[in-house]
Amino acid sequence: CKDGSLKWCEVRYYRKDIFVYGTFTDITETNNLTTSLHKERNKYIALLESTQDGFWMVDSTGTILDVNEAYCLMSGYSKDEIIGNKVSAFEAIQNEEYIKKNLENIIKNGGGLFETSHYKKDGTLIDLEISVSYAKIENGIFFSLLRDITERNLDKKLSDLRLKLSNLVHDNVAKELLLQTALDEAEAITNSKIGYFHFVDDDQEHVSLQVWSTNTLKKMCFAEGADFHYPISEAGVWVDCIHEKKAVIYNDYESLPHKKGLPEGHAPLKGFISVPRYKNEKAVTIVGVGNKESDYTQKDVEIVEKISDIAYEYYQRLLAESKVEFMAYYDVLTGLPNRELLADRLQQSVALSNRTQEPVAVCYLDLDGFKPINDKFGHETGDKLLKLFADRFKEYLREGDTIARIGGDEFVLVLSGFESQKALKEVLIRLIETANIPFEIDQNRVHVSCSIGTTIYPSDNSDIDTLIRHADQAMYRAKEMGKSNYVIYTPVENIDLQESEKLLEDFSYALDRSEVVLHYQPKINLHDGSIIGFEALSRWNHPEKGMLYPASFIHIIENTNKYTLSEQVA
Repeated sequence: CKDGSLKWCEVRYYRKDIFVYGTFTDITETNNLTTSLHKERNKYIALLESTQDGFWMVDSTGTILDVNEAYCLMSGYSKDEIIGNKVSAFEAIQNEEYIKKNLENIIKNGGGLFETSHYKKDGTLIDLEISVSYAKIENGIFFSLLRDITERNLDKKLSDLRLKLSNLVHDNVAKELLLQTALDEAEAITNSKIGYFHFVDDDQEHVSLQVWSTNTLKKMCFAEGADFHYPISEAGVWVDCIHEKKAVIYNDYESLPHKKGLPEGHAPLKGFISVPRYKNEKAVTIVGVGNKESDYTQKDVEIVEKISDIAYEYYQRLLAESKVEFMAYYDVLTGLPNRELLADRLQQSVALSNRTQEPVAVCYLDLDGFKPINDKFGHETGDKLLKLFADRFKEYLREGDTIARIGGDEFVLVLSGFESQKALKEVLIRLIETANIPFEIDQNRVHVSCSIGTTIYPSDNSDIDTLIRHADQAMYRAKEMGKSNYVIYTPVENIDLQESEKLLEDFSYALDRSEVVLHYQPKINLHDGSIIGFEALSRWNHPEKGMLYPASFIHIIENTNKYTLSEQVA
């Protein structure tokens, strides 16, 4: 230009004869706009390529027009493998019809935010949060930002698993259910079809089969062997993780040269992961998943390791909770219910008796001759005897009956289902005969017997504590009759017992009050009438009953823990 500035021109020219004709069109403004657009496009491309989120540009038919490098990295596909394909080609959750409706909703609302999963090139899944905006250009364009939320979702799933396992521990469920719940989650997250949780014995030489996933048990595995211990050297390749002391991945089981084959009924294997867990440098568990459609990766190993750690943590908590509850309701030595659980069981039996009118027998059982065995062989032998005795009686009793240990060598049985008192007596006789069978303990032949006192509800219409006390009283009567015997409590006996207990209580004050006195009776020679000696006779000057002869009270206080006749009275 005249002023020295520049203008962009579009020049068109042609030649005719010896002349050249041309037109000049000022395109400075158009060129500046194009340059600006190129700059903006470069910024746009730089922005999309620098973000960690994936980007798609999709047309109204659901065809991908453009993609950034970030999505290529997270999916494993190249741009050429993505551009031109339909969105549905990568979707793991939404089908073609669902995607169409989703696009219609986005157009209606101007945008959308949702979660889904895409297939990666290796066949694994990636969880995505997709933010979509819509522009009315070129028949409609969808701009999508795709954020990888796989780790976020995994953290949530593991957090949910912890909560689920915590609730199961609180409910004190079976350990198999706890571990199976963890296995099911590991199976789901890794897209596997089988799962197992095995324990390694402390000797590090044996494995015990314990738990399989729900899917494995229902659909695939019919092999026997739960709680069956066998040497690691005889196990299959899934114990290679113990030999190598690290997780192993085998994606082609059939090609493994050292596989030992599978037992009949075992789930068929394609590929699997085995993850060991160590504690104090000893392997304690092997957790594995298998038969994923695609190859297992190190990421799968990390997932199984995390779930294995979580499951083992809550398994230990469950054992601790179970131990605390066991100690609260069971006798630690014999494993029998203790007094607390006995009261609950007896309460339930009484409630059932009130509904059905069927009698319930409460039997108080005490071993005869247990103390001499303790003294002769030691307390360790005595403890073994109590455990063997408990096991023997547990096997003898029917389902619904209860045997509890309430201390020392004393047991209480709650029996039901007998048709008559005669039938009950037959049961009591068999119980005594069962107790009389000798025990073999540490090459010693040990013999005990038992005495049983029994009361029957509702004939004895008393509360729980009183029923046990009445059975106890009847048991002492059985011992007085010569041991290895039984006595069934009756209300008449109770009156006598109550009077005896009252008299015994009164006697506890008699000595302090000097109510026990001696009466002297002379011994006379009948030939000449001379006094040759005397007898000193005990008398109890009872404040209410008057002067009592020895026959009224001696039999009550003798053989009790409170008084020894020779020391206190004679």
